[in-house]
Amino acid sequence: MVVHPDGTGSAVALTLKDGWFTEKEFGWGSPVWSPDSRQLLLNVTIDGGPFIDLILLDVATGKTTTRSQKSLPVFGWAQDASVRK
Repeated sequence: MVVHPDGTGSAVALTLKDGWFTEKEFGWGSPVWSPDSRQLLLNVTIDGGPFIDLILLDVATGKTTTRSQKSLPVFGWAQDASVRK
C-alpha cells in the first residue's frame, strides 16, 4: 500500500501474485522510489540466492515489469538532469 505521510489517502499499489514473496521468493531490502515518485523498484531474491530480480512497479496502474534478472540489489535511484520527459 501507499499512503501520504500524514496517514491519509491510503491505496493498494500492488496485489501480490501467487508465487511472489513465498518461502522461495521474497523482497530484499526496502523498495526504491523513482525521483518523480511514480514508480517503485522492488528487489526480489529467488530461492534465497545471492542475486535478485529487479521488478519495476508503476504505482498508478499497478503494472509490473521485470527490469533485470540475476543482478545486484539497487539501493537508490537518480535521474540524469539532462533527461527531460
